[in-house]
Amino acid sequence: MMSVVAIRRTFAWLLGGALILLTVGCVGFAIDRRDGLAWAVGGTCAWAIAFALGARETRRPIAPWSLLGGLLCGLAWSFTWPIAHELEVYQALHAPVLTPAWILAWTIPAGVGGGLLGGVALTRHGTALGVVVGLALAFAATFALVQAPVPFAGSRLLAWLLGLVGAVIGVPIGLRIGRWGRPALFVFEDLAPYLREMAIPFAGFVVGYISLVLAFAGFFGALWRLSAGAAISGMPADAAFSDFFHASVGIATGTGASIVPESPLAKTLVSIEAIFAQGWLIAVFAAVGAHLSPRFARLAAPSATSDPPAGEIRNSESVMPSASQHPTEADRRSAPRRNRRRRG
Repeated sequence: MMSVVAIRRTFAWLLGGALILLTVGCVGFAIDRRDGLAWAVGGTCAWAIAFALGARETRRPIAPWSLLGGLLCGLAWSFTWPIAHELEVYQALHAPVLTPAWILAWTIPAGVGGGLLGGVALTRHGTALGVVVGLALAFAATFALVQAPVPFAGSRLLAWLLGLVGAVIGVPIGLRIGRWGRPALFVFEDLAPYLREMAIPFAGFVVGYISLVLAFAGFFGALWRLSAGAAISGMPADAAFSDFFHASVGIATGTGASIVPESPLAKTLVSIEAIFAQGWLIAVFAAVGAHLSPRFARLAAPSATSDPPAGEIRNSESVMPSASQHPTEADRRSAPRRNRRRRG
């Protein structure tokens, strides 16, 4: 049976995955409704699976790397849809006949996308993965172009050969770019222990900040209702608590409020919230910095029980003992006499 800790961890990772899919799905839906949503979510799942397989192969934590790769690469992947849409619109306006150059203009980026997946993923079989995905994307693009109503100036065999050429050109480019950018992902692996130390203090800061905002949202709402809207202007006639909460967030963060205080009491409340919010920000971050400083120092300092670097091990093994460390013939002869004197 799974332990309570394992159940909590599994639930946390499932919740994180759901939030990532929700985030990427909203981005895709905002780009192009259902088509953009399907493209973004599908790409995110593909990236997450690739990172999970690579993390398992390289003995890294599977869930964190899968979620991280799915989020970062999935967001980047979702923005390839509007680029493709703009290319399609440009082609429809300026290319009434589909030429071989246009097929390469579609299949080379498709090959680059497959190569990026193989280059960024942690698996040792990244090249094979990039080739397979790049060929699949290039041939899918070729199939879509061939089936389009725009006539092609050539045979279908030529179109498929151009799709293969586009993949051959694009996949190595994508592999090189992916391998060049992959070390940037390992920064998050180094940051993980620091982020774990910051999680609870940051949660405390957020709870306190939200409590402050909620309290003043209640003050604004009560004052607005008691004065029948005369003390505070800029609110709708059927204002709800969410409207006051939004106004309170704007005052606390200094981004601009949607309300205008009219009475002296309303102006005083706005001023007090702005001062308290800035004071909370400064005081809590100073306290959190003092709290985390020794912990960050321990994380940054090398452990006394950790193994020395491989280079130091090789250097220590390569150092030969000096001549003074070798026992001489006289030492060997005098050793038995010294041992007899000690026993005597």
